[in-house]
Amino acid sequence: MRWDTSGSCRPNTFYTGSQTHRDAGRVDELEVGSFKVAFPPGHQPGNIERPLSIFTIDLRREDPSRDVVISELSSFGTDYDAWVRAVKSTGKQEAFVFVHGYNTRFESAARQAGQLAFDLEIDRDFAGLPMLYSWPSQGTLEAYLLDYDISLAATQAFNHFLDLLKDSAGLSRIHIIAHSMGNWLVANALRERSLRGGTERLLEQLVLAAPDIPADGFRERFLKTLPQLARRVTLYVSDNDKALRASARFRTGIPRAGLLDGGLMSISEPRFDVVDATLLPADFLDHSYYATNHSMLADIYCLLHGSPADGRPLIVAAGVNWSFRPPSVLKDLKAATCGASREQPEARLVPPIQSPLAPPASGPALLWLTGLITVIVAVAGAYFIVRRRRRMS
Repeated sequence: MRWDTSGSCRPNTFYTGSQTHRDAGRVDELEVGSFKVAFPPGHQPGNIERPLSIFTIDLRREDPSRDVVISELSSFGTDYDAWVRAVKSTGKQEAFVFVHGYNTRFESAARQAGQLAFDLEIDRDFAGLPMLYSWPSQGTLEAYLLDYDISLAATQAFNHFLDLLKDSAGLSRIHIIAHSMGNWLVANALRERSLRGGTERLLEQLVLAAPDIPADGFRERFLKTLPQLARRVTLYVSDNDKALRASARFRTGIPRAGLLDGGLMSISEPRFDVVDATLLPADFLDHSYYATNHSMLADIYCLLHGSPADGRPLIVAAGVNWSFRPPSVLKDLKAATCGASREQPEARLVPPIQSPLAPPASGPALLWLTGLITVIVAVAGAYFIVRRRRRMS
C-alpha cells in the first residue's frame, strides 16, 4: 500500500494504538511486513530530516532530496511462513531490532528505526537486517498509563516475533535496542521466556536506553534474568533525562532505572554494564540521546561489534561501571577504534560519518548515503488484522 494512502488505511493512522478504541480486538496477535526508508544526500547522523511544522501543519511539502521518506509498506498479515521466506531470501544471518517507547506514533517509530539502522550502518558494516517492533502506543502524552498497560500486553507477540527470527528464519545473531517504555516491554517478555524454561542465550547485544522501569523492580525482576539471555546487557542512563524525571514524579517519586538516582551505577553483575551519559548534550528533553548524540552512536556501533566496555574509546571506568568522557575531551579526539573482543578479534574503525570524534563529512563523501534501507517491520498488538482487510476491501 502507498504510505500516503488517505483515510483510515493510512499506515500512521491504522497502526497507531488509537485504533484500539474502534477495533477492540486482541493485543496478542502479530502482524509482519516491510517498508522502506530513504535518506537524503545531506543526511547528518543523529538527525531525522523533516519539514518544519507548527503543531501538526508542515510548512513545506516532503522532499526526498531533503527529508527522510518512508514508502512501500507491504503487510504479510499473519502469513508468517511467507514473511520468513522473505527474510531468508536476503541471505542475512544478523538482525537489529528497535523497540520504541511511549507516546510514539507508527510513523515516528518507523523513522526512528530507520535512522538508527542507517547511522549504525546495520545493513553494510554488520550485513544485518534492520527491524522495527512496533507496539500500539496511543501516540499521545496523556495516555501514559494506557501505554504502560499496552506495552506489557504486547510481550506475548514480541516473544512470538523472536521465535520467528531465531527458530523459523534461523537468524544466528540478534541485537535489540529498546528505548524508554519499550524497555518495560522487552524486559518483561524476556523474563517470561526465562520463567517458562527458555534459558538459552537468545540475543547478542541487548541495549536498554533510558529505561522507564522502576529501579527497584529492575533489580528484583530483571537484573539476574536478562544477562542469561544475552551475550551482554548494556543500560544507558542520564541524570538530565527530563522525561524520566516527569515519569518519576508521576509515579509518586519512584526512581526510574534510566536515572542516576535509580542506583544501578553501583551494580556489578556478570555480562551487565551501566553507562552514564549525563555529560553528553542531547535533545530538549535529554531523553533521546541514544539516537541523537554522535558519541552515543559511535559507542553503540562498537558495542554491536562485540567490543567490551574497556575496549570502547569514548567511555571510561566509573566505579564498577562506566561513564562517557567529558565533551571537552571527546571533541579533541580525532579517530576511534573499537577495541578487540574474543568474538571480534580484529579492531574496527568507527566510521567518520557517525563518529563524534571528527566533524561530519560533507559534499561527495555523503553521496553514498542516498540508498534505500529496507526495514523489516513486525507490528505487535495487531488486534486489527482481520478488520483491516475488511476496511480495505
